[in-house]
Amino acid sequence: ELTSYVKSKNYKHVLWEICNEPNEDTDGDPHRPGVWGGIKKYAKKALPIIEKNDPQSVVMVGTPQWDQAVSLPVEDPITDTYNLHIMYSFHYYAGDQERYLGLLNSATAFIPLFVTEWGLSSHTGDSGCDTKSGQKLMDVCSGMNLGNQIVSWANWSWSDKGESSGTFTGGGYNNLSFSDAGNFIKNQLKKGDNFQNSDSEAYEVQEVGGVEDFYLALEKFDKGGNYKGYYDFDEDWACDIVHKSAPCSENVGDAGKDGVRSDEAVDLGYTDKNNKADSYINVGYIGMGEWVKYTLDLKYAGDYDFELYTCNHIDTNVVAFTVDGKNALVDQDGNEVYRAVKLQTSGSGVKDGGYDDWGWTKPKSPYSPSSSFRLHFDEAGKHTLGIVFFSSCSGLGSLKLLGDANRPSSAPLTYRDNAISVWPNPSENGAFNVSVSKPSKVEIFDIQKLVYSQNIESETQFNLNLAKGVYIVKITNDNESVTKKLIVK
Repeated sequence: ELTSYVKSKNYKHVLWEICNEPNEDTDGDPHRPGVWGGIKKYAKKALPIIEKNDPQSVVMVGTPQWDQAVSLPVEDPITDTYNLHIMYSFHYYAGDQERYLGLLNSATAFIPLFVTEWGLSSHTGDSGCDTKSGQKLMDVCSGMNLGNQIVSWANWSWSDKGESSGTFTGGGYNNLSFSDAGNFIKNQLKKGDNFQNSDSEAYEVQEVGGVEDFYLALEKFDKGGNYKGYYDFDEDWACDIVHKSAPCSENVGDAGKDGVRSDEAVDLGYTDKNNKADSYINVGYIGMGEWVKYTLDLKYAGDYDFELYTCNHIDTNVVAFTVDGKNALVDQDGNEVYRAVKLQTSGSGVKDGGYDDWGWTKPKSPYSPSSSFRLHFDEAGKHTLGIVFFSSCSGLGSLKLLGDANRPSSAPLTYRDNAISVWPNPSENGAFNVSVSKPSKVEIFDIQKLVYSQNIESETQFNLNLAKGVYIVKITNDNESVTKKLIVK
């Protein structure tokens, strides 16, 4: 089979992609967990074969709904340990799929991604070139995303087939010229590295004392606008409210109409329209992939129990949380296995209505119903909290971090004694730190090979004079094996 052939030829730098576009042929929200279980089952058969014949290679695992449901590996990732670099595939066609771009934008904070196919046309391969929407994808891949990650991509298609997605026009390879799509891609490649970031600025710093319960004011999201303080994409059903076609950029909520952050696109409403003065201001009209950021100042580090103020309407309701662009969700044992969970309805749940019935709930994972979850903060001080909506959601009224009167002033990492950190990231010229709490092996790989290895016992500073690029840092100890992407500028 193919991996044996690659081994026999001693080929290097082969990129593997398995489960290309495993579909459930329906439109709408691509979050359909039933399909993902079959993909994981197949991957567990295919990955050991690739590992045996081409270890340390990069393998992209396809995701449901034409490689767009990247929320599913966030919610339930492949956790088996392989001597491989596992990534997840995302596909995009600018002409008619901008509604899915937020899923890629959000998932960068949680899993390694590769845009293994994208084009400037509609998904049919034709219908003209939407360079405006295509540029939005390029911006996201260049780092303008929740995780501040650089995402690799491969454009469709290197052909003169006659479709608007094709790179060339003309007949035969002796008489080719660049098409509109080809010129766009050529200009992207000529630009070279154009790294960006999604840093925001505090609208108001919200202080978390750690002893008393803290209530997040959702209307105080960070400044910076779309792609920085938040990501908002209103679909047709939301844009209809302001009589515009998607995407539109208005605050369509009732609080927005009253002047609450009305110059921004985050849709704000009231949890109690009849008593606005005592109401929470909620985020509503939520589409898949949207997120908001908040600046917090914590007196204590650690893992915080939390609750969410939710309504009684039944929706898909998949949410996740970041702190400083990285996953913040841990279970009761401090594990990051499930990085997304589901909002629970405030009561028994209704499909028609329930938007005015609010209460405090705790999120759950459908993959581990008995688990409870906390939000993890490595250090005291200022942090950027991100709230991610990976699917359509019925609305969020507030987030409550539960206080602990017995929280010690030293604020140890209550549930994550084996926490592993790599910082700063990006680094300058390969100068960075790795923090571990027990003896661990640190290996650093570029896209081709292992470039450095060292055993460490605690926080260690590295000065490696690495060339600019993207590296993989693998940290292994008796309990776990963690890989982290490191960008060297």
